[in-house]
Amino acid sequence: MIDKYPWAARDPDGKVNVESMLDIQKFFVHERLALKEFPAQRLLTSTYSDYAVAKLGRFALQNPESKLGGCR
Repeated sequence: MIDKYPWAARDPDGKVNVESMLDIQKFFVHERLALKEFPAQRLLTSTYSDYAVAKLGRFALQNPESKLGGCR
């Protein structure tokens, strides 16, 4: 079943799409599910993902010839 499930767009090195995150925040405020908008600097930090990449290296496929979707 997992091979049929569509993979969500995400960065394997832990980076966040800031523009997308701010767009989602705007929707939540518009729908009154959140009270106000905050700048990206208050909402996220890349400290942990940057540290992990520095220690482990950037993500690389183990089998780039694989025809399976997703991160394998």
